[in-house]
Amino acid sequence: EPRGGDGTGEMMAVFVRRSRFTLLEPPGHFWLSETPSVPGSVGPEFRCERMATWVRLSDGEAGGRPLLFVNTHLDHGLPSSREFGAKVIMDFLAEQAAAHPSVPVVLTGDMNAHDDSEAIRLLLSGAGDTALLDTFRTLNPTPFDLEATTHGWFRPRPDGAASGRPRPPFGKRIDYVLASPALVPTEAAIDRFEDPDAATTQGSGIGEDGGGRFGKGRFPSDHFAVTATLERVEASL
Repeated sequence: EPRGGDGTGEMMAVFVRRSRFTLLEPPGHFWLSETPSVPGSVGPEFRCERMATWVRLSDGEAGGRPLLFVNTHLDHGLPSSREFGAKVIMDFLAEQAAAHPSVPVVLTGDMNAHDDSEAIRLLLSGAGDTALLDTFRTLNPTPFDLEATTHGWFRPRPDGAASGRPRPPFGKRIDYVLASPALVPTEAAIDRFEDPDAATTQGSGIGEDGGGRFGKGRFPSDHFAVTATLERVEASL
């Protein structure tokens, strides 16, 4: 398992529903560095080792048509480190597109970047058939206040300057489901599930409407899950 610079493991995971999808080949990994095939290699000015995991699948509900799924995590340091990681990913997708033309791609991950950033622009621009769509923004074309996908357990800021600063879920997204245009999103959401019976703190109490009990229960992660339902466009395949 790779080790991050902060002492935490950084292994990406992909769960596959075997009743529908079949692996066409063993899964693969690459690192977001100048030597992507070297396990544990680190990109320039990265705070942690960062990587991507990919699987090539046969979709049993679509006549066995292939699909490339990639899960990643861009660095949380400098914007340039995220841009570097995005370029490594797009180089990989361009190679895959050359070897496997017209195979649609799903790219997911914590990108540590807002959708107006250069890193996200790079991921969406793609190369040839690997150009991607932001599934959430496709279905929600007008940005709104409640788009944050991370909450940090609603802890106060270390400098104590919490007052006057919008608290999650007010803010921008950093987690994404990106997909080829051949995979049309019919649903995309931010899942803000919390267990109200396992409360550990008073939480923010701001609520999704600005005045409820949101953030007072236990969350499964310091990020909200992002979900998307995709439908193949037959004419594009």
